[in-house]
Amino acid sequence: VRVVTFDLDNTLWRTGKVITAANDALAEFLNAKGVVSPERTEAVMGELFRRDSARYCPLLAKEEEEEEIVGANGDGSSAAAVTNVGRSDVYISSDKGHKPVLLTRLRKDAVREICVRHNGYSTSDAERFADDAFDVWTSARHGAIPHHLAESVVDSFERIRALRTSAGDPVVVGAVTDGNSDPRTVPGLGQYFDFVVNAESVGVSKPDRRVYYAAARELASFPALADLFTVKGDSSPTLDAGGKLVLDEDVLEDVIGPWWCHVGDDFIKDCVAAKDLRMRSVWCRELVLPSEEDPKSQKGEAKKKKDVADLVKELAAMKVVEMSIGVEDFLADSIHREFTDAILDRFVDVGETVAKWHEEGLRNAETMEAIADVLEVVVPDEPGTGAFDGVVAGAATAEEVPLSKETTAAETAGAARAPPKRDTKFCMNCGAELPYEAKFCSDCGAKQPAL
Repeated sequence: VRVVTFDLDNTLWRTGKVITAANDALAEFLNAKGVVSPERTEAVMGELFRRDSARYCPLLAKEEEEEEIVGANGDGSSAAAVTNVGRSDVYISSDKGHKPVLLTRLRKDAVREICVRHNGYSTSDAERFADDAFDVWTSARHGAIPHHLAESVVDSFERIRALRTSAGDPVVVGAVTDGNSDPRTVPGLGQYFDFVVNAESVGVSKPDRRVYYAAARELASFPALADLFTVKGDSSPTLDAGGKLVLDEDVLEDVIGPWWCHVGDDFIKDCVAAKDLRMRSVWCRELVLPSEEDPKSQKGEAKKKKDVADLVKELAAMKVVEMSIGVEDFLADSIHREFTDAILDRFVDVGETVAKWHEEGLRNAETMEAIADVLEVVVPDEPGTGAFDGVVAGAATAEEVPLSKETTAAETAGAARAPPKRDTKFCMNCGAELPYEAKFCSDCGAKQPAL
C-alpha cells in the first residue's frame, strides 16, 4: 500500500453534530455583533437555493433533467433536503451523476442577505462581514470535529503513518471529499494528512471519476510516488503552471491500482467508484449504521417485497442496507462484497486492515525478488560455448544427477516426473505471474482464489 485516502463526513466524524455546532457558533457571532434576522442563516440558505439554484450548482443550469436534492443530514426527501441545505453537505443527484453545491458561496450569500435586508448594511460592508462570519463558522466546525470523531480515529492514523514502503518512505495519506472541510486545519488530525481534494474545486461530485483523477494528479507531485507516474518513453514530461505533471485520464486510468486504498462510508460514491479504478476499497460504516434509538431500525417494521431492480436502486440510494435472512439479502451481500475489499463496522479496524495488506504486499515483493534471482538465466557470449546453454542457473539435467547405491533408476524416473514446487501462480483475471500465496493481483487488484 502506497496511498490511503479517506472520505471525511460520516466516515471520520459525525457530520450532523459538527455542522450543528458550527451553525450555533455562527448564530452566537451574529447576535454578539448585533445582527438581527427573523430566520437563522441555514434557513436563509435554503431560501436562496430555491430562488437561484443554478448559482449554487452551476452544473444544474447546463442540463435539463429531473433532479433530486440530497443532504448528508436529511431524511432522504427532496423537500427536507432543501430546508436542510444549511445543516449538511448537500449535492444534486440525477441519472447523470452527482453535482456539488457550492456551500461556501451559499453560506456567505446568506449572511450578506441578512446584513443588507434586515440590518441596513451597504453591499461592501456586508461583503466584508460575511467573510468574517464564514471564518467564524469554519473555525467552529473544525473545532467541533475532534469531539465527534469515530472510535479510535487517531490510533488508526498513527498505525497507518507508522508504515514504511520497501524504499523506506511513509505511506501518503489524503482526503477525497464531497464536502468543503480541510482536515489539515483540524486540531489533532492535521498532521496526518498530506493533501485534500474536494468536489467544489473539481466541479463534480463523487462517484465521478474526475474527483479521483484530481486526487491522482495531486499524488503525482510526491517524489516518493514518482515511479508510479513515470510515463514510459516520455523523457520530457509536461508540467503545469504550478510545476505539477500534466497527465491525461487514459494515463491515470492505467496507473491507478491496488497500491491505492480508499476508505469511505458511502457504498456507491466511495467503494464502487474506487473498485471501478482498481483501487482497494474499505467500506467503513460505523457512523452510518442505524442506532438502537433510531425507530427506523426497530425490528418488526413491515418490509415491502423487492425485485432485483428495486434492490439495486435501493443499494444505490442507501448508505447501509439493513440485512435479514432471505434471497434478496444474499444478493445484497454478494453485491457489497464484489465492490469492497473490507467491510468494517468499527473505524478502529481500519488501521489494522491497511497494515495487514501493506505487510502482505511487502512479503509478496520480497518473494518476487527472490524468485527473480533464482530464475536469472546465464547467457554466454557465443551460443554453444557456455556450460549452461538453455539451462536455468542452478538447475541440473537428469544426466547430471548421480545415482547413489540407495537410489534406483525407477526412483530417479519418478523424481523426474514429480511436479516442481509451486512458488508462483497466475492471476485468473489478467494472467500476471504472482507469488503462490498472494491474495490480490499486484497488476489488476483482483482477489485470487484459495489454492
